Amino acid sequence: MSSKYWIVVASKEHSTLGTSQGIVQACHGKKAPLARMKKGDWVLVYSSKENFGSKTPYRKFTSLGQIEDDSIYPFQMSADFCPFRRNVKYFPTQEADILPLVSSLDFIKNKKSWGFPFRFGFLEIGSKDFELISERMEEVSKDKIFRYDKSDDSPGFLLWQVTNLWQREIRKVLEPLDLTHAQFVLLAVTHWLELHEEETTQIKIADRAKTDPMTTSTVLRTLESKKLVKRISHETDTRAKLVKTTSEGQKVLKQAVKVVEDFDEAFFSILGGKRKDMVTGLQILSRK
Repeated sequence: MSSKYWIVVASKEHSTLGTSQGIVQACHGKKAPLARMKKGDWVLVYSSKENFGSKTPYRKFTSLGQIEDDSIYPFQMSADFCPFRRNVKYFPTQEADILPLVSSLDFIKNKKSWGFPFRFGFLEIGSKDFELISERMEEVSKDKIFRYDKSDDSPGFLLWQVTNLWQREIRKVLEPLDLTHAQFVLLAVTHWLELHEEETTQIKIADRAKTDPMTTSTVLRTLESKKLVKRISHETDTRAKLVKTTSEGQKVLKQAVKVVEDFDEAFFSILGGKRKDMVTGLQILSRK
């Protein structure tokens, strides 16, 4: 039996969520539309709006996939909402604006009222229209330099921006103590390892701080010249040196930790109840 081709209408937000989970829902979770699909059928998701309930037009095909199996199953999303789902294998494509395609699509009979076919949220199209749309999504993918339409959607770029904002202010609070951010971190890590009775070798410090060995060595030498740390011989490994904080180093560190932690409290307070989730996410990323 030959494959069929379907369009499901969903917001960009829901399309992205479905793609990430490898599933599709249709018509607010109804089972009947999904039952018309068979394993091997192709699915296009068209997003007329960016978010559910939004009035701002989006008008793009946002994802493309193939039905993976014959299973249709309910999924309890909340106490009063249990939509039906199907499993979909989505393919790496880019979004394609519908407007340049309207004049060429056979399923759109009235080119002036081109949005009419999407009103029911689910429709079957022919192979010619599917190929036209999918080829356009592939062309956009090839031509596009950036994966994200908005820079604010790029996690890496957002991390870069926030890190720079945070580090800039950290430098300001540490400047009166004559410490750079790197010096503060390695001084803090050294004392943290001391308090937890762990070896304070240069390798251990670098591993804990996630700094490269060369940078770690350079910064520790600077801290030693400032008499904030000292190096002593390792008891069992003659090739290694242990780094220890001096009394002056602990005095400066105590002041530094207070101003840094006070700043962190103020900087991250804007997150409110989401702060715990952010910390959990950072912990996961730090273990990579």
